[in-house]
Amino acid sequence: MNQLAKEPCIKCGTLINANHPVSLRTVMQLSNTPPSEYVDKIVEAEGIASDLAQEFVDHKMSFGCMKNEPPCPNCGTALKTWHAVSCLKCDWKREANRQLPEYYK
Repeated sequence: MNQLAKEPCIKCGTLINANHPVSLRTVMQLSNTPPSEYVDKIVEAEGIASDLAQEFVDHKMSFGCMKNEPPCPNCGTALKTWHAVSCLKCDWKREANRQLPEYYK
């Protein structure tokens, strides 16, 4: 499998795969399934690795990550999400080719 592009989780900022191969149909089929069985059902339905399914459940479905507002790299004001492109307080702008977590390395 090719290496998938990474993006920050909108909620916690962890770099995750940008394009998960989980269909909306599969997610809809989880409605009568207990959350503890989501990973197994996704692996079965989509035929993907369990770690990729776990990442999807944890970050895309928000079952395993906690909200963590990133600070503005310039002034420290809390930004709303990890996909923020600018700061409303100091007018800082994120470079188009950089992800927000890269500013904190």
